[in-house]
Amino acid sequence: AIGQCTASKGDVIFLMPGHAETTTAIALDVAGVRIIGLGVGRNRPTLTATTGASDLIDVTADNCRLQNIRLAGAASGCTSLISLAANDFECIGCSLEHGAAPTVAVIVTGGYDRFTFKDCVFLGTAAGPDCSIDLQGSGNCVDWTVQGCIFKYDTSSGIDEAVIRSDKTDVGVL
Repeated sequence: AIGQCTASKGDVIFLMPGHAETTTAIALDVAGVRIIGLGVGRNRPTLTATTGASDLIDVTADNCRLQNIRLAGAASGCTSLISLAANDFECIGCSLEHGAAPTVAVIVTGGYDRFTFKDCVFLGTAAGPDCSIDLQGSGNCVDWTVQGCIFKYDTSSGIDEAVIRSDKTDVGVL
């Protein structure tokens, strides 16, 4: 469906309640696309990572949004649920569920600005998560927001390093 969209024209993809898909390397590579899941709780659409050594969703286009979707990483080869390499990304009301793999739910590679994670749940489902959001690579990230999120890592599925880890000079962080 992403390939059918036109950049920066306000295209919206709706995922139906209960939709379940096991996949890997979804390329969110068209600017301005919104992917919105319909449904509530476990009836929301669920994308589950396969064992391929890649990310579940690769965001490489600016101004995109994921909303109300469950992202699950149960496969050993999955490197992250979201790999972010774009500006002005929004993730709203999503559930990011990771355990032994991937060890990081979100990887921000490089200096990408103005991303937002709002009202999301980061959930450890097995032993092994290192961190929820990892900012790494060259360039600093500016004006990013993590707001109203829940980070739930209990007992054996506890987080090993940090909820948010950064090796950057982060400016304008909320």
